Amino acid sequence: MDKERFYYYNKNTLFVINSMGKMRVLYTPFRVISQVSLGLLPANTHLYVDEVFCKVSGELYYCIFENTYSYKHFVILINY
Repeated sequence: MDKERFYYYNKNTLFVINSMGKMRVLYTPFRVISQVSLGLLPANTHLYVDEVFCKVSGELYYCIFENTYSYKHFVILINY
């Protein structure tokens, strides 16, 4: 998979740009796949992101089932 860049817009919108410069705008809820087990979330499970958060440091977090998780633990399958 190409290296993608993620840009926070607001709690319901995420911009994703692939290595070819193509952009997709995702609106919540959007689907992700967990890469690792996180508490009650098993690995390789399809989940929906309810909200997107951006900390002051710039790192993205997803709100899933009212809990926040780093975006690094998930994959978004996008067709450009």
